[in-house]
Amino acid sequence: MATPVVCIPVKLDAFVLNPSACGTFPEATLAPLAQPNFTFLRLDSELIEPDVLPYHDLHNASPASANPRLTDLSTGKLRPERQGVYLHWMLPRVYRSGAAEQTAEGIEKLQKPKFRAAPDRWMVVRRLHPGFQPSNAMSSGNLKWVKAWVVESNRVRSITNFGLEIDVELECAPFIVSDNSGSLDSQAEIFIGAKSDLEGPKGWTEARSISGDDPNFIRLDVAGAANPLFADFTSHNANVFSILDNFKFTDANNNTAYLTQATASYYVVGWHSRPDEDNLQGVSGTQKTMGDDKTNINLNTFPDCRAVCHGAMYGVKYQPNTTGIAVPAHEAGKKLGDKDSHPVTVGTTPLDAMLALETLLLKQEDDVDSQQEALDMLTAHNFQPSQEDGYHWHFSMMPKDQAPAGPGVIAPSKKTNQGASRELKQARWELFAKWWNFSADGSLRQAERVTSLEGTVRKLTDAVEAAKKPLGDIVERGSQSPFYRQNDPTILVPGVQNPWPVDWLKNTRVRLNSQIGPSALPASFPDNWDGLGNILKTEIPHRLPQFFNLHPKDDALLPVYHDHETADTGITDGPFFPLFLEFEFNSPDKNPFPGNPSRTRYMLKADVNGKTQDERVIRGRVLVLPQPGFLLSTNIQRLFDATASEDLPPALQDSKKQDVLRAEVERMAYLSSPMVGFTDHLVTLVNGTHVKPTIREPGKALEPLTAAINIDGGFDTETIKLMGIETTKTPYADYTSFPDNINPLKPVTHGQFKFTRLDIFDKFGQAISAINPAPANRIPPLYPALSEYFHPQLATGDPAQANTVGRDPYNHCQFAQFPRTINQDARINASFLHRDDDEAIGWRPCTEWENPVWGIVVVNFAEFALQLFLPDGTFYREVRLGGPSGATEVAWKPFKPPKDTNGSDLDKRCPQLDKLITSLKDEKYLGAFIRTINASLASVPHTPNQYSQFLNAVVGRPLALANFGFSLELATPPVKCQSSNSSFPQPNKPVLLDYDFHIKIGDKDRVYDGLVGYFNPKSGAMAGEQQFGDELDLSEMLTYYDVDADRNTTQITPDRFPPISPYHLSATDFQLPAIGSAEGLASAVKNLARPHWQQLRMVGALFDPFSKIHLYSGILPIASLQLPQWSLQDAMQRMTAFFHMGPLLVTDARAIKYDPANVLTPDRDLNAPPPPAPVAAASGGDDGNAKQSTKDKTVPPPTGIAIPAIRSAEWNWLAPFVVETTVGTGKDMKKVKDTQWNPLGIADLDNKPKFEKGPYVAIEGYLQLRHPITAPDTI
Repeated sequence: MATPVVCIPVKLDAFVLNPSACGTFPEATLAPLAQPNFTFLRLDSELIEPDVLPYHDLHNASPASANPRLTDLSTGKLRPERQGVYLHWMLPRVYRSGAAEQTAEGIEKLQKPKFRAAPDRWMVVRRLHPGFQPSNAMSSGNLKWVKAWVVESNRVRSITNFGLEIDVELECAPFIVSDNSGSLDSQAEIFIGAKSDLEGPKGWTEARSISGDDPNFIRLDVAGAANPLFADFTSHNANVFSILDNFKFTDANNNTAYLTQATASYYVVGWHSRPDEDNLQGVSGTQKTMGDDKTNINLNTFPDCRAVCHGAMYGVKYQPNTTGIAVPAHEAGKKLGDKDSHPVTVGTTPLDAMLALETLLLKQEDDVDSQQEALDMLTAHNFQPSQEDGYHWHFSMMPKDQAPAGPGVIAPSKKTNQGASRELKQARWELFAKWWNFSADGSLRQAERVTSLEGTVRKLTDAVEAAKKPLGDIVERGSQSPFYRQNDPTILVPGVQNPWPVDWLKNTRVRLNSQIGPSALPASFPDNWDGLGNILKTEIPHRLPQFFNLHPKDDALLPVYHDHETADTGITDGPFFPLFLEFEFNSPDKNPFPGNPSRTRYMLKADVNGKTQDERVIRGRVLVLPQPGFLLSTNIQRLFDATASEDLPPALQDSKKQDVLRAEVERMAYLSSPMVGFTDHLVTLVNGTHVKPTIREPGKALEPLTAAINIDGGFDTETIKLMGIETTKTPYADYTSFPDNINPLKPVTHGQFKFTRLDIFDKFGQAISAINPAPANRIPPLYPALSEYFHPQLATGDPAQANTVGRDPYNHCQFAQFPRTINQDARINASFLHRDDDEAIGWRPCTEWENPVWGIVVVNFAEFALQLFLPDGTFYREVRLGGPSGATEVAWKPFKPPKDTNGSDLDKRCPQLDKLITSLKDEKYLGAFIRTINASLASVPHTPNQYSQFLNAVVGRPLALANFGFSLELATPPVKCQSSNSSFPQPNKPVLLDYDFHIKIGDKDRVYDGLVGYFNPKSGAMAGEQQFGDELDLSEMLTYYDVDADRNTTQITPDRFPPISPYHLSATDFQLPAIGSAEGLASAVKNLARPHWQQLRMVGALFDPFSKIHLYSGILPIASLQLPQWSLQDAMQRMTAFFHMGPLLVTDARAIKYDPANVLTPDRDLNAPPPPAPVAAASGGDDGNAKQSTKDKTVPPPTGIAIPAIRSAEWNWLAPFVVETTVGTGKDMKKVKDTQWNPLGIADLDNKPKFEKGPYVAIEGYLQLRHPITAPDTI
């Protein structure tokens, strides 16, 4: 039975190369051929380079007579053998990615991925159309209507075996063949790829055996090329994934000739020469997703299959020139080179210019505050998060509205494990850097050995393993802010069409061979099938008839899988398929200072006009991706998914119309690319394709490269293994030289940059430029459109000029301003603080079950007073204006001091609250404090709907008092200078640790921020140098609201922003030893975490407990803090809403009779109605003579305190009574007077005069709300 075949479609692109391709600026030109130079892989200080891919030189690419790709510069004649149709087939996505190997338990082993082998045999069939020139080429020469070639993509060839007839730049591709022979010298001589005629004197036959190793062939995978451009750039994959059809033939005189004009159609079929390299072989026992319905089908029941790739292109027209024909590359070049239209945009992300839409995707509300909050959330997109962090460890958690069930803890051992892992990666790279410097700089060959660094790597490895053990698997992972690094700037180029297929990221639709009907082949087709293998001999005849039976006509309907959504027919010039971008810019360095208080970014000092010696020219190469359209389409789909169909416009309620809209968005003419390498250059690192001291065979572990081992230099086999995979970036070494007075290392970026070169290259080598590449005395300016993040401020006194290093004569701006940012991974640690019972520890971050609040403040507007509560909602004090000092204090009234679980008074555990109350005895401070809170209510969000159910809603909004701390932590040790070609002295202490970065706490203009004010700490607060309760300077509150000079509140201005400096603690100093007891573990855990805790800067905050507190740094994403919901729930349920009232006249004195069984206690349920007053006989009569026996008439008991306009069912009256009690025993026994409180009911009063008889009684007490004022159905 024949082996089943799966047919996979591929897209073909054709480019017609003739002298017209070399236009003059701003038209497109043709980049000279520049293949990877693997000579730079040699471990020779004179040859080794950090990048083997050369940058393209376009200075003399035009006209065609000066371009070596088209003209023989030695003779000045055109090279017809290089003209013609360049045909490229896009390798399907399945062959561009790796697959993780799975263990027996189904766990993916990501450390050893296997990359799929690409098809290594391609048959290309060309069918000529009538009308070619010279017209007698077929009758007088050997030209045929149909011609076929076979491309052996994986054939290994050596330059030593090439004859003079081989064009190395067009007939093969440089490739790294890994044989670990111990020498890299021969890599520059190895090429792959060969094209052979299917028919001829000998004909083509398969030379590769189906088993065993053959040195003439390799297993072909894209990743093995070590070249990100290999799969798509035709200059790097000639006769591998592309061919040149120069229409060569032999004329009647047996001389080589070329057609000068022709129209041709092409068909390509690809397969694997060895069945064991086919991805569809050996899939039994796995689960694969097949079909549009994503049905999981068990392939155990399926036989092995073979994959055949196929694609077709019709009507490609080749002619000597394209004069008068619109060439896509020329049109794109005119748009990019138009300096009047600002064709280039610099931003932080591809969607930086589309923030208005993106904010709607994050916040469905359309109010201004929600949109501002969404913009703040989007600032995180300016930074790249670390992949290894972003989590912490804790025990199991309860639901979010309940306190955790047990003593959860952020396990410092796990934190140490993370820190050791990060530091281990850094140490591995430093070991690689030593090896690179040893190889690249001849002056370092006798430099320090690597023994100490090798010991550091081993020590960190031990620390990683030791930190895994103590807590084992009893903890689980939770989210935490990761480390971040500023993204490199992103270039957005509008007006250039997205060349990628619109369905490139979707599943590829395939067919089985049984779905294709066989048909006869034309008689002119070569019949040399024997060399194609068993599969192709039977299956190619199934595929080719459709190609040949489709004679190209204007009204021809091309079948599925042969065409694309728009058929590729009638091509006269070729597409423009942007593939990568090369840039170069000049970056002067200048120092910044903090901006004004309304902004959270750094700006340059005023008037930085003039040049600076501290300049650097940075260049790079990055892939151009169609991300703007794809990302916008994805976000639009998210918007559709999050919006009810009836809420969408009528035109978009149909899912098919939504798909049409998304498809059109994906075709938007926008291309983007991050300028990768910008930050790396500033810290003396280089990105590129370079030699590495280790190699890895597919599915195997890393092994040292034999040529990289150097015993004399200290790099033996084991040392090289310690480098691991941290070999991606190379150190500067002697990459470039620096003046003696310039420090090459920039640990913090602050400066501006302008483009000096910006070129976009397509897959066929067509190049368009934003700046004229022709030689000139002065580089023409480029005026990019800048996002707000990179926009310079205006110059002082001249609003028409930007404050840049160099003034522009046309009052435009060439410079983009890079904000101040740390050039390595860092994060802001922010957490609420808790005072540990262990005095040696002092303040530390709160764990999951601890409540950070040390007080709750409620403003009693009726009395212009403050009511203060304990963290659990228990009433503590009331401070109001009045009395001799201007502010009176009522302690524990109307409640008795509560007790903690040990029976001691809780007031002894609230020293900070007592300190604050003492400060508020000042009349001016209390008034300023209350007015500040009142002013803040206009700038904080409304309380949640649930808040109205709590008792204190009628009095005032609750505000929380809590301490929190923040610090700036580096993920790895501070960066070091990696340049060996600089004499600038590097200090012993890293420069980065001397930087101060200011933190802005809260923001008045952001309604969603809950900060009202904060108190600065006293010196040594976190170090435990201050007595408990005396850590804060409570005599002064910093705030954004209602500040006057004569008060104890101070305006928050930039000069008062608290500064913090970055720090890093080495994990090797905090290893967890083997601990055998719980006490030992607890002690070790504290020792691990204490150094991090001491780095926190403490502040005491007064804030809205329902909102977040935000910390703005300008160098990292916005950090935020919010109280856990369970802590608010407990406090709100216990807090009582009451206020002072009186004196009031009561006509029935019996209503205020003291009841010892009804004494008010802190834990009394005040929602329950008070007990009825005891029944008592009454006597009446004005003269006292009229008496009536109780047997005749029982006087009804009083119903409560009668108060006008008060609903009796919702309020209690808290009445004070002076009670005489006995204290002490024996001789010490004595009677003392004490105040006791009874909750009494409120009587109904209809507000009609009763003219009650006296005596009247004046009373004073508290009015207390018994239950929520909202109806149950509104809660």
